[in-house]
Amino acid sequence: MNIRHRLFEALSGKPVTHPVYLVYDAFLSNPDVDWDMLFALGLGEIRHRSVTRTEHPLCEQHETLTTQDGMTRRDVFIRTDIGELHEHYLGAGGGVLDWRMEYAVKKPEDYTILKRAFEDSRYELDDTQFLASEEDLKERGITLAHAGRTPFQRIMIDYAGLERFSYDFADGVSELFELLEMMNSQIIDQFQEISRSKARYVKLWENIGIDAAGPQAYRDHVVPVYEKILELFRDTSQELIVHYDGNIRLISEDIGRMGFQIDSLTPPPEGDMSVAEARNAWPETFLWIHPSLNWFQLPLEELTAHIRGLAEEAEGRRFCFEMSERVPETWRNTVPAVLEALEQM
Repeated sequence: MNIRHRLFEALSGKPVTHPVYLVYDAFLSNPDVDWDMLFALGLGEIRHRSVTRTEHPLCEQHETLTTQDGMTRRDVFIRTDIGELHEHYLGAGGGVLDWRMEYAVKKPEDYTILKRAFEDSRYELDDTQFLASEEDLKERGITLAHAGRTPFQRIMIDYAGLERFSYDFADGVSELFELLEMMNSQIIDQFQEISRSKARYVKLWENIGIDAAGPQAYRDHVVPVYEKILELFRDTSQELIVHYDGNIRLISEDIGRMGFQIDSLTPPPEGDMSVAEARNAWPETFLWIHPSLNWFQLPLEELTAHIRGLAEEAEGRRFCFEMSERVPETWRNTVPAVLEALEQM
């Protein structure tokens, strides 16, 4: 039984006897990892492709690449007729995601520039890349449609940063809430197009830690967006997957009520819910489990015992394992050991 078939059996709710272990496509550009060897041993792949084409006719985005302290510096300029925003990133390359060093929003007026940049945004169905990926990937894994983050998370993580956003949110900065209202409407427009695509599984990259967002703000500004998306999906066979790799205990009842799948569920110490707690809270939820990276520093016997323990905590159904945060530095020995342990289940 190939990887894709095993994964789809698990997604359908059938008992998981040989759990799959998959890696995000973002990490495959790391040249230090022998991916061919790991794929030959049974590692699967998760690819992410957009199924919509987005146009922002009222802004121009320009990027420059330079070198700073031996790393690649990427400067991004967002230009509109009422002003320009600037942010920059540093990255080491080689399958390691770059780090945002400067946010575009630095003062309340910048939200107005960002709002102007995204006004009149247009979304059009285009699942060409998604279908091509599925054809190319074949038996080795799955392609997920992805759609960025919900606006509350997107503004906080991608444009303002936690500190700036938190002050402005607490102060009730009107420019922030006007931007949020507009973007909340636009993401539903985008998902109306996504709901027409051939993609079965659609991911939001929320990356939420409820200790940062707060449960009340989550319920006021994030949950209503999820509910509208899920309403669109009720007339399709599509399912929503949400990337939550942080602390989520405080919103576990909200998650259970809405019923989306959880991507990158990470047990303590990184997260605050064990797999057993997650299964108890959400009996029918599919769990895309990211084993703690700390475990990959342990002796192989302890690592594989932890992995088998996670499978038991998931009660042998509706789960898989992922390499979704970063590649363990000990990959050469640990990943094959995990794959062998899963094969023996």
